[in-house]
Amino acid sequence: MIRRIDHVSIPARDYAAASRFYQDVLGFHLYSEKSLGGHPPRRIGYLRPPDGGAVIELVELVGSGGTGYHYCLEVADLDAEVERLTAAGLRVVQPPAPTEPREPREMGWRRAVLAGPADELIELRG
Repeated sequence: MIRRIDHVSIPARDYAAASRFYQDVLGFHLYSEKSLGGHPPRRIGYLRPPDGGAVIELVELVGSGGTGYHYCLEVADLDAEVERLTAAGLRVVQPPAPTEPREPREMGWRRAVLAGPADELIELRG
């Protein structure tokens, strides 16, 4: 069962400027930020809107690599959803694997990435 839209990922060449925009102009709150490592390292930040709800995942782009646009759905049973969606014709891009929690309720969660019918990336977390 799909519970809700968890986040929408936005790649940013100027991470600091994009982060300031979401915080200062739109009023989002940066509640989690970490380094993704790599050479050179890049940052990822999670910004929550003033009244809660779906999150903006801001991913710093460095050089030619990085994460593209995608959206993420929180699910009750990750394995069941991956099975259901692949049976419906979606392709697994990244199989289920552990993911780092952004907040305590996400301890033990895993994630998977599928490609939708328009080749859009759909991340599942739960």
